[in-house]
Amino acid sequence: MFKRLYYSLPIQLFILNIKRQHFYLMLWAILWAMISGNFGKKFGINFLFLDPEYLGEVGFLSFLVMGVALGAFLVSYNIASYIIYGKEFPFLGGLKKPFLKFSLNNSIIPVGFIGIYLYQIILFQKQSENLGTTSVLICISGVLLGCFTFAFLSFTYFFNTNKDIMKILGMKVQHKVKRAFVMQRKRLDKQFNWQSGDAAEPEIKVKYYLETNFKLEPVGFATNYDFKVLQSVLRQNHQNAVFIQLTVLLLLLVLGLLRDMPFFQIPAGASVFVLFSMLVMLSGAFSFWMKGWGISVFIGLMIFYNVLSQNDLFNYRNEAYGLVYDQEKAKYNLATIDSLNNDSLYLADYNNGIDILNNWKKKAHRESPNKKPKMIFVNASGGGQRAALFTLNTLQYIDSAMGGKMMQNTVLCTGASGGALSLALYRELTRRKIHQPDLDINSKIYREQIAKDLLNPIIFSVVVNDLFFPFQRINLGNQTYRKDRAYAFEKGLNENMDYLLDKPISMYQDYEASADIPILLLSPTIINDGRKLFISSQEMSYLTHNLNEEDRRLAPIGGIEFLRFFKKQNSDSLLLTSALRMNANFPYISPNTSLPSEPYMEVIDAGMRDNTGKESAMRFAYVFQDWIEKNTSGVIFLQIRDTPRFEEVDQKTPTSSLSKVVRPLYGFYGNWEKFQQYNQAEAYYFLEGNLKVPLETITFEYIPEDDNHEVSLSWHLTSKEKARVQGAIYQIQNQKALRKLIERVGD
Repeated sequence: MFKRLYYSLPIQLFILNIKRQHFYLMLWAILWAMISGNFGKKFGINFLFLDPEYLGEVGFLSFLVMGVALGAFLVSYNIASYIIYGKEFPFLGGLKKPFLKFSLNNSIIPVGFIGIYLYQIILFQKQSENLGTTSVLICISGVLLGCFTFAFLSFTYFFNTNKDIMKILGMKVQHKVKRAFVMQRKRLDKQFNWQSGDAAEPEIKVKYYLETNFKLEPVGFATNYDFKVLQSVLRQNHQNAVFIQLTVLLLLLVLGLLRDMPFFQIPAGASVFVLFSMLVMLSGAFSFWMKGWGISVFIGLMIFYNVLSQNDLFNYRNEAYGLVYDQEKAKYNLATIDSLNNDSLYLADYNNGIDILNNWKKKAHRESPNKKPKMIFVNASGGGQRAALFTLNTLQYIDSAMGGKMMQNTVLCTGASGGALSLALYRELTRRKIHQPDLDINSKIYREQIAKDLLNPIIFSVVVNDLFFPFQRINLGNQTYRKDRAYAFEKGLNENMDYLLDKPISMYQDYEASADIPILLLSPTIINDGRKLFISSQEMSYLTHNLNEEDRRLAPIGGIEFLRFFKKQNSDSLLLTSALRMNANFPYISPNTSLPSEPYMEVIDAGMRDNTGKESAMRFAYVFQDWIEKNTSGVIFLQIRDTPRFEEVDQKTPTSSLSKVVRPLYGFYGNWEKFQQYNQAEAYYFLEGNLKVPLETITFEYIPEDDNHEVSLSWHLTSKEKARVQGAIYQIQNQKALRKLIERVGD
């Protein structure tokens, strides 16, 4: 019995996959790690497969699309394996419907994966989403129906176009066909280097195969045909398989052209299946055409592409919308930086800042004419959609509890990623309320909008456009830009929020100057040299400049003021959505942005330097220290964090050799935000020691109940995650912080 199983085609194919196809095994392992939460759980990658969202909903339709995409991956895997391994098992050519039989026998890994995937869906939907048995079965049926539908259509094509042994032998009836068959044999001789009709036995011994009735059948009868005839059957099947691969690639190109339509924006998890399908198909086609040269040719193509990408024609940069890229570029060098670091600019911007503060003071006095106001700086941490929803919910709750006083007392808003996004949104709602007094800026509608999925259009754009066909362009105003996942992010953001933020940054200049709304300061990190890029509708050179000559010589300039540096490139026309995108450039998901300078200035997430924006806010307070001391009763840093300030010390001790190797890297990356906190604490103590009015930090933070209730760092949240984030405002520490804030502002 053991020998019968061991020499069966399913077992031999399984062994062959382990021995030779490490690339395919790696893809299967990555998928398994994703759905099981062993890879990227912190970023919610498993939720993309277990709770997919399509057209704004999670249900049968979204799981159906997942099933179709999974079916595409399974069929692609079997096609590629058939192309690579078919010649190892010539007896397949003697079977009816050889590709179907091969796929059935090559199903150990796919069936195992499907079983694990369905089990994880059931577990997640019942335990995390609290769905009933009927609802869970509907989700499962969607996956199975989608998977079966794609497989059925694919096999139907093969049944109608592939030739089996009886069709090939039937060709001998006519002399012309027989002659063509002889020519086919000669081509096969040349292709596979067979020496004679009596070829040697295949290297891999197979005595049984699994039939469609799920019984093991002997292969003996199928080996009685001429070896060359069997191979001609497989060769013809392989050509059809390659044709299907090319058809699918063409279909993806068409989808790329239609990707702006919501119907075609499939769940992010489905896009991963499609991406892996393309990788498998390309690998199979490579093996089919290149034979033993596949790896060498692949490496050569990668080197050639790398050389080619150094040319601007093939170097696909992500751009900021509103800026001019096809004219003179700003010179990014020390000479230019120094030229913008002078006392006249500093004094002009400083005086403008004083005017804004005086306007803020006048409005504060209308509410409380007999006392000096408290000045508030709002700092919101980055953290994708988790931070965006927590920040907006917190702002609405606080301002509602304080009767609007929070925004009235706020001078400056800073932050990173999702936190800054919500600051920009709430500030825009505050601006609109000036013209629409009845507008409810604390409505739950805005929380629902900011919590809508942003990941699907981004990942779909990566698969159908950025990786393989990055040639589309889009016209915005008088400029033309590349249509990539950066565009998908901004388009999705605008659609989710009814285009509330689709404005140039200059539109807010007068509102900030008159202190109708707080100043919004964004500070993405410049990859070239680590400086901050200060983006605001106000010119704020005082954030980059040391007025004292001695300080100027000793301290490096730590930032670039965006408005002046890119003035010739229409900096004031930069769209706010692009500024927010640059401030939230999470590596690889939302791409680095290249700005029109020479060399190109590349910027990434503000969290690389300052994940809450508190450092920039302290710099602002230090610059206007004298005015603050004369005109306010104190300063409050209102910090909104989507993670706890104080975390328990890691109790895990590395035991394995591998863990000891990666420990230093993890210690550096994993503690990055803590490094920022330590540095900010030192700057805070320095400011506190110099400022002659009270200085205080009041923090609102999201603290998960336990490790099982953590919310993913992503641009996609499940319904349960949304509820957890919004419920965090009622946690004890946040209610204490609210009472403290009301008390301090009321003093």
